[in-house]
Amino acid sequence: MEAAVDWYDFWNYYYLGKYQAANDVCTTLLEPNQWPRSVLLAVIRLRLALRDLEGIRALRNLVNDTWTSSVIHELIETLQKNVPPIDDGERLRSVVFGDGSALDAVDEAGRLLAALALQRAGLYLDALETLPLSRCENDAESRACRICLWLHLNRLDRAQLEQQALEHWFERQLADGDQRAVGTLVQLSRATLAVASNDAEDVAIEAALRSCRDLAERYGPSTKLLNLTYLCLVRLGRTEASESTLQQAMNLDAQDPDTMANTAASAAKTSMMMMAFPEAATATQRPIEYLRKYAPWHPWIRAQDDFERKLRGLAT
Repeated sequence: MEAAVDWYDFWNYYYLGKYQAANDVCTTLLEPNQWPRSVLLAVIRLRLALRDLEGIRALRNLVNDTWTSSVIHELIETLQKNVPPIDDGERLRSVVFGDGSALDAVDEAGRLLAALALQRAGLYLDALETLPLSRCENDAESRACRICLWLHLNRLDRAQLEQQALEHWFERQLADGDQRAVGTLVQLSRATLAVASNDAEDVAIEAALRSCRDLAERYGPSTKLLNLTYLCLVRLGRTEASESTLQQAMNLDAQDPDTMANTAASAAKTSMMMMAFPEAATATQRPIEYLRKYAPWHPWIRAQDDFERKLRGLAT
């Protein structure tokens, strides 16, 4: 009898955003045609993050259901045309929801892939619709994805409730002796929620910062960890350290969506300080427009919206 394959390192690297390391691990464990479906679709998601079109095409041939294959095709088309995913949103929506019976039959891994595609297109409510709790309550990554989607929708209250449910679910997994790499995912979700909350106290931000640094020290830096670290440092007012951390993220992958969002936020913040100069107005507007369109969840945008609401209140 063959020993069971241990996928712990793969999932740990995957959750940390160390996509190349995760890819290397799974390719040394088994041949792609032997991967479990959950691993196969996770590798497709990570190759999407790596913008590896050829790798995605090769793995699409191993997907055995038409619905999931069609979703992957749409992701490939978007990457190939090099257009913002949001511009192809309606076509993607028709692929995901066009055949209700196919959607009902698909598993958590397929639904998660579709939710990621919809999220990239800015269709956050549609993404939530593909991940109902009734279908994904025992899948940690789907739960974490739902938390991020609520943050995209500026529903911090719902995100906090779902984080509590994720923590309780994880405690039950530990009681059963099934730790896997879910602890890493829970830590990252907790840190993301802390930096997204305008009301989070410094102690919560410090805890999030320690988690990010601890994970980076143990497993090495990734754009995901560096961008979370950057946001923590910004919240704590450590400007010099935050800019240095953002530069590290840019050196790793300047085209990573979170890195681009944080770079735009940094540019917008710098430009806002220069608003006394008329020629700075256009430079200010560009990064703000980018953030509002592609990263409405960003803490800087949330803070800016709160500030503008207060100004309108004073005006009336």
